[in-house]
Amino acid sequence: SIMKKTTIISDLDGTLYPKSNGLTRQIDNLADSFLSSATGMSKNQLIRLEEIYPNILDALKVLQIPKKTYYTNVHNKLDYSVLRPNTEMNNLLASMKLNLFVVSLSPAEHIKRVLSLLQLENLVTGAFSIVQEHTSNKGSCYKKIINQYKLSEDEVCVVGDNYLLDIEPAKRLNLSAALISHPTHIYTPSFTDFHQFLQSRLFF
Repeated sequence: SIMKKTTIISDLDGTLYPKSNGLTRQIDNLADSFLSSATGMSKNQLIRLEEIYPNILDALKVLQIPKKTYYTNVHNKLDYSVLRPNTEMNNLLASMKLNLFVVSLSPAEHIKRVLSLLQLENLVTGAFSIVQEHTSNKGSCYKKIINQYKLSEDEVCVVGDNYLLDIEPAKRLNLSAALISHPTHIYTPSFTDFHQFLQSRLFF
């Protein structure tokens, strides 16, 4: 029997709010300019670095740049005024009575601020910053949530906009997964945004 999903583990940036509002672009641009000034790497070298280390935490380790330095130069310079709550989506989420966990590579202060501006803080059961978890792999955080909240794997659906960082670790743990992107990935249901994912009720 297929158990009803009762729990969503979601990425934050580019997933719980649409990429189109520009906050993720700000993060990318600030990251690029900080990394190029800190390392002297060209745009092409940075692209290559990201291909080898899609996870920024792994890249920072290799470059020997302290995480705190990176986040100070990137997240402390963001203009958060671009974020607006999606009231219709929030109401739908509230009516579905799901556990919603957020797992992000961003620092805890950023997660808190984004959830507050999206008016999602009361709808989130728990938020985890990988930076504070002493791991760079989201999979170990998914496992931690499942164990800590005594969930069954059948109850969980992982949602994210990065296949390698968000979805692959979920698949390794045999969790359902949905990708927020232009529908390209053949083995994973894709949605243009988190609202559309909820509306589909495909998992619930």
